[in-house]
Amino acid sequence: MTPPENSYRIVPNPNPPCDPAQEELSRKRTSEAPPPTPPPSTPPLPETSKDENLNG
Repeated sequence: MTPPENSYRIVPNPNPPCDPAQEELSRKRTSEAPPPTPPPSTPPLPETSKDENLNG
C-alpha cells in the first residue's frame, strides 16, 4: 500500500531538460497557445469614441 506520492515520484520526467529538441517542442506549444481574450466590456469603449469622432 504505497501512497500516491511515491508512485508519482517513480515516474520519470517525460521531457527532461537535457533534451534541447524536447525543450523547443514545449516552447513552440506554449507560444502556439492563443493569448487570453480581454473582457468584452473593453473593446466597445474605443469603438464608440471612434464612431463619435467620425460623426463629428
